[in-house]
Amino acid sequence: MSDDLDTGSFSRMMKLGSLAGRVGLSVAGTALGNSFRSVDLRDARRTRGQIRNAMRVAETLGHMKGVPMKIGQMLSLHENLLPPEVARVLSSLQQNAPSVSFERMQEIIRMETGTRFSAVAEIDPMPWAAASIGQIHRARLQDGREVVFEIQYPGIDRVIEADMRNL
Repeated sequence: MSDDLDTGSFSRMMKLGSLAGRVGLSVAGTALGNSFRSVDLRDARRTRGQIRNAMRVAETLGHMKGVPMKIGQMLSLHENLLPPEVARVLSSLQQNAPSVSFERMQEIIRMETGTRFSAVAEIDPMPWAAASIGQIHRARLQDGREVVFEIQYPGIDRVIEADMRNL
């Protein structure tokens, strides 16, 4: 993932509009194609289409971060609202969302901790979790204690401002 988040209101709205258009066309295409298929094949095609569209949604919202990603995370918790296959795909936004590079996040940790950074022995470069506004990295201090760093994504404040303007 690029470490630069899209912070423009218009471009973020266009990404969501583009996503809605792609999903809508996919659903319409599946429905049209299903009018020529057997009943058994219709269900299989519909399910495959739902999974494909859920993957599109999860990927787009995961890269956008902010409010759209939070909405995707909340939707994934409502298994009765969505087909189970769709909820499973969206649940990837809970733990496996696209992350910002470790180098950029370590730079932020160094900047925020200042001289206290010398107490850090090691930081796991793989995020333990990625959320809508930041990601979490496990670490170990010089004295052996296990800690975590929860780091906000660079520019997330502007992303949230843009999302609030769009809402």
